Amino acid sequence: MNKIEKKDIIDDIRNYKRQNIEEVLRMAYYTLSSYLYSLMTFGYQHEVTNKASNIWNSFISNLREERKLMNLLIKYASQIDYNETNIFLDDLDDLNEQQIMYYYEALDSIDDACDMKEAWRSNTRKDITFLSEDISYRERLCGMLISLNDIISYMNYPDSFWEYMKSRTTYVEYHDDYDDKADIGITLSHDFEGKLSDFKLTIPCITNLYNALIAIDYYRKAYNYYLQLGKQVEDNADISLNKESFKKKYLSIKYPQIF
Repeated sequence: MNKIEKKDIIDDIRNYKRQNIEEVLRMAYYTLSSYLYSLMTFGYQHEVTNKASNIWNSFISNLREERKLMNLLIKYASQIDYNETNIFLDDLDDLNEQQIMYYYEALDSIDDACDMKEAWRSNTRKDITFLSEDISYRERLCGMLISLNDIISYMNYPDSFWEYMKSRTTYVEYHDDYDDKADIGITLSHDFEGKLSDFKLTIPCITNLYNALIAIDYYRKAYNYYLQLGKQVEDNADISLNKESFKKKYLSIKYPQIF
């Protein structure tokens, strides 16, 4: 990320945080109003009154998690891809909007319960996973920090393999919603006896966790071919993303400050 892009991202994050302050004030007002209304209607320790209190606690937990992610984005702004950062912020903003909508609906239900003096009216179905409950955003942030050196360190293949791959690897723009995946793969070359003489690899640019996992699996497949150079081989290696292994054995150790 260049200096201009880094400044733009940092400015966007700071604006995002300022907007959140306004949301905190609104949420504090409406939550307190519903809490006091329930307190006068049902009393102190009633389930409806507790729901109003729990909404505020949940909101604050999500806000803390969001602030932590924002601060980490600022800290690592120079290391992450500009476009990936914008996608991350957009997704975070969408989730925040869903959370806020849920909270306001839940508070409206509490007010309805107080109006009718019927506690059951305060029940609200929760159809989303709150940010404070969802580790995937931390994992995505780690993924945005991954580099080829991280993959080399994780896979622990000999230097000779990585040296061989330097001139045989092409990186292309790639997203998980990209329909045409024909650009990704390995092209084999054989000699006149049908033996493997060379191969070339095309993988995604390593800008996020999804692309890094694809790269890891293709490098695993490439290493299998590397060991069979000069031999007759069949292209029958399966691609299988192993997310948990990489996250548990590498990312959580390298970035404990995120997890």
